[in-house]
Amino acid sequence: MSVESPLKFIFFWGLIIIPFLAGAILNGRLVNPGKTAKTLINLNLSTLEPVILLWTIWGLKPERELLILPLFGMLTVLTGFLIARLFTPLLTLDRIGRASYIISSSLSNQGMTMGGLLCFMVAGERGLALASIYIIYYLPFVFAVIFPYAKISSLQAQSPATVASFFTLRRLKSFFINFQNLPLAGIFFAVILQAAGIRRPVIYFPLEIFLSLAIALYYLTLGINFKIGDLTSCKRELAAISITRFILIPAITLFILQFTDFDKTIELVILLQSFAPAAIYSVISSILFGLDSRMTSGIFVMNSLIFLFCVMPLLMLFNDALVK
Repeated sequence: MSVESPLKFIFFWGLIIIPFLAGAILNGRLVNPGKTAKTLINLNLSTLEPVILLWTIWGLKPERELLILPLFGMLTVLTGFLIARLFTPLLTLDRIGRASYIISSSLSNQGMTMGGLLCFMVAGERGLALASIYIIYYLPFVFAVIFPYAKISSLQAQSPATVASFFTLRRLKSFFINFQNLPLAGIFFAVILQAAGIRRPVIYFPLEIFLSLAIALYYLTLGINFKIGDLTSCKRELAAISITRFILIPAITLFILQFTDFDKTIELVILLQSFAPAAIYSVISSILFGLDSRMTSGIFVMNSLIFLFCVMPLLMLFNDALVK
């Protein structure tokens, strides 16, 4: 299975680097960079991402084997979380720092901005669709577990007494029913349409354009929120997460795949996703809920650079040898 086009790889690689650099330049010129970053994140979550997820999952041919994909996705979360809990006592972190580190270690960037993008580059629309199925667990987990955990950790750092006020019916309703959860709605409606036997219409859909815009917006946001000092503020945390992301989780995944007999593309997507770097949602959660965004941004940027310049080229070069 070969990469569809080296030029496409260069194009999407540029979609990551150029918007990020543009955002970093804008950082010092904006009156309120944090507010701008938050607005752009909410714009993406409420427009482009739900449409992309709806379209790609709706067009996927139903297969029983697909049910295994989210289970492997959850395996990466569980492994990252357990390793973070083991490493946390070795790191001198306050409550906010611990929460930020645990979230960064637990979440992999398996969505369209990195892992899903790699699957798209290697296996086309089916690869992206399988990657979207793989992360069906992801958005419910982020919105139902990570966001509340980030919110509660932030409130506890301010004042433990304020945590109780979060668990009111009105607060919980406003937290779960909002525009930030529209990507989850996109997945839900795609599954409903699949279950109802309604076929996706055979019409032109600008998937690559929408995907490009979503990726560019996310990395522009990261650039706006990034400060060069973030790169040197979390060396130990970065080392721990890099070992977790690029060695431990892939090794565990590869070991398990030796005892399976799935479709080759499904196996490839599972393995590619196991190499995904720290998640963009770790940065998003820290921005939205006031955690240590310097740490999560620094970890995300450095982890992503290692992935882009070292891991991703090797995976694309040797993808035929990755599955048995």
